[in-house]
Amino acid sequence: MRDDRTGDEYVLHSANPSSGGAVTRIEAPAFLTLGNGPEQQELRRLLGTAN
Repeated sequence: MRDDRTGDEYVLHSANPSSGGAVTRIEAPAFLTLGNGPEQQELRRLLGTAN
């Protein structure tokens, strides 16, 4: 997602219910540094930077 006011790109992550279901907003580069889970892999695929 992109903040219309600042232009910053971020991820709006919704955890699955078994993980508590929390919704968090995190800057895209920071989100990608959290690991190589399915969420990060999918974002990299969408960005065209899959490893």
